Amino acid sequence: MRHGLFWLFGLVPSLAAAGPGAPIQWTADGRWLAYTAAGPAERAVPPPGWLFTKPQAGASAPTASPGPRRFRLQVCDATTGATIVLADGASALTSPGWSPDGHMLAFGRWAVGRPDGPRYEVVIQDGLSRQRVVFSRPAAAGEEVAAAGLPSRAVAWSPDARYLAVPEPSEADGLSVIRADNGRVLKTVPGVSFPAWSPDAAKLAMLTTGQASSLVVMDTSFGPPRALAELGQAMHPPCWSRDGRSILAVSRRVVDRGRFSTQMVNLLRVQVETGQVETVAQLASDPPNRPKPVRGVSFSADKDVEDLFSTVDFEGEPSTVVWFRPRTTETVSRFHPFGEVTMRVGSLALSPNSKTLAVRFGADDASGVVGLWDTESKRLAPPEPDDAARLEWITLLIGSAQKLLAAGFPNPTVAGRAVSRPTLLPVPGELQAGQEIQLRLHRIGAYGRPLCDRSPGSAGVDSRLDDFLAEARLFFDVLREDYSAALASLDAVESRTTSSDWRLRLLAARAQVYLGLGDRERAGDVIAYLRTLDGRVPSRYERTPAGVVLTPLPPETSGWARYLSHRLDDQTKGRRRSGGDDRPFRGRGPIPFQGFEPQLRFGPPGMAIPPNGGAAIEPIAPVEGPDVRVRFRPRPQGVPAVPADR
Repeated sequence: MRHGLFWLFGLVPSLAAAGPGAPIQWTADGRWLAYTAAGPAERAVPPPGWLFTKPQAGASAPTASPGPRRFRLQVCDATTGATIVLADGASALTSPGWSPDGHMLAFGRWAVGRPDGPRYEVVIQDGLSRQRVVFSRPAAAGEEVAAAGLPSRAVAWSPDARYLAVPEPSEADGLSVIRADNGRVLKTVPGVSFPAWSPDAAKLAMLTTGQASSLVVMDTSFGPPRALAELGQAMHPPCWSRDGRSILAVSRRVVDRGRFSTQMVNLLRVQVETGQVETVAQLASDPPNRPKPVRGVSFSADKDVEDLFSTVDFEGEPSTVVWFRPRTTETVSRFHPFGEVTMRVGSLALSPNSKTLAVRFGADDASGVVGLWDTESKRLAPPEPDDAARLEWITLLIGSAQKLLAAGFPNPTVAGRAVSRPTLLPVPGELQAGQEIQLRLHRIGAYGRPLCDRSPGSAGVDSRLDDFLAEARLFFDVLREDYSAALASLDAVESRTTSSDWRLRLLAARAQVYLGLGDRERAGDVIAYLRTLDGRVPSRYERTPAGVVLTPLPPETSGWARYLSHRLDDQTKGRRRSGGDDRPFRGRGPIPFQGFEPQLRFGPPGMAIPPNGGAAIEPIAPVEGPDVRVRFRPRPQGVPAVPADR
């Protein structure tokens, strides 16, 4: 057993700074990282039918409503992507800290469901399934609400392995320094947060909380902390230099320049002996007289501060990461790790070898969505997801695609009248090949599609998740313009659909897929059938006090078939102009995307990765409704595929 533990924990912690949300901690060789994730206690799967909603400019992914939280402590092998869950439950968790020898993790836990009431505990994990509580105390009044913010605070283990600096779950913040061997409390400091030990374990740096923060330092005699520098509003843990002579800290200030004021976010270097402060880099500033709230700041650097990655999250502004080299004041690049600036970037953590940048994504500071960005290839890959992470990744990607579709695609019209789209799926040819929005949608599709495939024999039976993944496969296949795969995904969605209205909408999607494949004959047959349905006005029987009433129901997507017939005409004309098989919409396979290659399957042969769920699906019984199947048959030469009255 100890051999197995050493394989997992036999590493030393790195100097990777945490972010505004839940920190990510690397080991010294850059192989393992650990983090705490928080999400809904009951992660409800979005109901079927989200594919048939109209895209909105402010759309978000189909997610469950907020409620009780679920907290998980995870470690991930960055070389294989394999993820192991060490703690999972309703107890709020701090972010973890590695022991100096890398054999153990320490974290704080808000323990609920105890006979004597909630307790705050400090736990040391020294095995895959072995934990020991080294400190425990009853909860104080008001701490239960503050405990929800524990994931944004990390336990700091001193380099000599003697002490643990543990965040307190109080509204006023605070830290306790305890013995790592027996949990004896040596010092409690109220009103401070973000502990960071010096490399020689002789000093502990902290930040005071409030509107104006100060950087303070306490030595291991545990006397009163000594103030080093005023920082304005501090939003990030301090970070010691390799020699222990200086500390990096983030400062946010509003600077009054007479006629206007501006908000500055700077990275500062503070000398420990003298308290002298110098600006290392300006991380961000906002336009004059338009200060926006800063939701978070994150930076991470290598041990020698040769490469520095930072992100500042201004409310309402796109998210980007800046790669900066302080020694030469060179900005290497400004980028988004995934490429979608609407996808919020949270915590950053650079691996000790500077080859991998771990990034959190999502609106929640403690989101479990973590990606690994390769600094050489500039590619992003997620750790191998379980069902919870899979669902979170997919809904995040769907939300980003919805915003692009709402903002970038034209509103379809026929004879000057707006036509509602039956699904979220774009029609082939609506955008010219090579446009930025098309490439962005293709990237989302290429990234999201592999996430929809659960491992064979996965544990768990949840037909709702399988229904959701079936719609997501179709969505991502169309986005990446792999229409052959989209046809198979469409068949799978149709087999699960019991609503006659949804079947009609999927029939329109089938015509779009045939257009993408360049199969004009089948597309024409489907469109012709839909045109005949447009002439019919469905009715609904309603029982009223006056008797049974027949109420006409104009279809929401009336006119869509005529819109598709125009798209078919455009495709046919394009073929004639080119004089042959020009593959106008690249329907024979996915478009290659330069510089991006999803890498979702990790692990050497023989490595056992915990199953992620999976279930057999019971066949869906047929329902009464109109027969929307199209029977393809040879058509005499000269007979048009669509009605001539278009």
